[in-house]
Formats: sequence, structure tokens, C-alpha cells
Amino acid sequence: MEIMNNLRTWLSKLSKCILSLVPEMEVGTHEKMKQSIERHVLSYEEPQVDDNGNLIIKRKEERKPGEDDSDMSADEMDVRLEIPLSEGVLKVNLGIPIVIVCNKVDIIHMSGEKSKLLQENLNFIQKHMREYSLQYGATVMFTSAKQ
Repeated sequence: MEIMNNLRTWLSKLSKCILSLVPEMEVGTHEKMKQSIERHVLSYEEPQVDDNGNLIIKRKEERKPGEDDSDMSADEMDVRLEIPLSEGVLKVNLGIPIVIVCNKVDIIHMSGEKSKLLQENLNFIQKHMREYSLQYGATVMFTSAKQ
């Protein structure tokens, strides 16, 4: 699977690049970045849609510039932050948000038996891409050329 090899290569190169910058950062900066990513992953919520299919946007309480979670009382903190990460999630925490976008996933169109086989392969590839990307806490998006 060439796409998985490409994904591994790019994430490896990104890791090397980020880790080469860590010695130049102020002490504790990279650790704070990693904690921020971990909090983000732990507090993730599935998007919700209303009856018309529109995304429901939840507004979080606005924070003042420079204010972080350390200013919050223990009662105010999200209890999800206390739950350990699932196995295989964020094994490699680079401290930066990562988004992987696969474009034109639906552009390959075949009919009949080949179509079914292709769809099964695409599902298999997407599943493995998601699993691998979870190790980095990365978001994976698949876009469509149609519509």
C-alpha cells in the first residue's frame, strides 16, 4: 500500500523536524505543547447534527488571553482529562496538531464486481490510515471530488 508508506514517511520526517527544534525551545515549552495536544485528544467530542443535518456548534467558555487550564479549579476541569488514553492513541506526541487530508477519495469509479472490491479496499486503507494516524493524535479527513 503506497499510501500507507507515504503516510509513514511524511510522519517520520515531521517527527524528525519537530524533534530537531526542541533543543532550541525554552525549557518546558515542548512539554506544554504535548500536554495541550493530550488535553485536546482526551476532550474530543463527536460532532453533532440537528434534524436538518446542520452541524451543532457548541461554544466553550471564552478564556482571557494568557489564561490556561492551570487557572481553573479542579471542579471546573473536564473529567475526561482524568481518563487514560486508549491503547494506540497518541503514542507519538509531537506537541503539534496534525491534520491528514486525502483528496478525491471517490474519484475512482468502477461498476459491477470491481466496484465492490474497490470499495472494500478503500475501507481497508482508510481504516489503517485512521489507526496509524491515531498514534500521532492526527485528524484524518477524506474529501470528495463530487458535489
